Amino acid sequence: MHRNRVAKSAITSSMTTLDDDARALLEENDGDVEKARTSYIGYTLAYLEEEMPDLYAALKTDPSRPDCHAVLVEVTFDAIAAFLPMTHNPTPDEATAQRLTAIARAVVPLDGPARLLDVGCGNGILLPYVAACGAPPTDYRGIDLRYAPAPRHSRGSASAGRDKARGAPI
Repeated sequence: MHRNRVAKSAITSSMTTLDDDARALLEENDGDVEKARTSYIGYTLAYLEEEMPDLYAALKTDPSRPDCHAVLVEVTFDAIAAFLPMTHNPTPDEATAQRLTAIARAVVPLDGPARLLDVGCGNGILLPYVAACGAPPTDYRGIDLRYAPAPRHSRGSASAGRDKARGAPI
């Protein structure tokens, strides 16, 4: 099997977490995540060319311009993030768990609880590690602008994930 091609069973189980555009592109590219990601970037750039022609032209002539750089970062991030459910296991391996524990220990104060803001939290993977270090999960807030409106992660338990029920902006 091609290393970028995802098995049909993995596609079926993971596709429920993809947004509609990513799901359609993955199907269009027969489960090949890299091809789907390339298509995602292509469609996004075509949109920019049509809707923001001056910025699109500047991307080609001066990509170091701050606004061009910001667009390139956003397009790249969005193309990667759109397919994360297909390319990344939500359960960290042992080495990653150790790194997450180290991060949690570094941010949880020894002298008592503190309110924590996790910017770019994704699915809130850091929350159970912060809770294990003694910070009440209710003092954890996570925001990730990939989701609109930006969901708020605030849990009474140590389970990670987006708070889809409330989706309250911060």
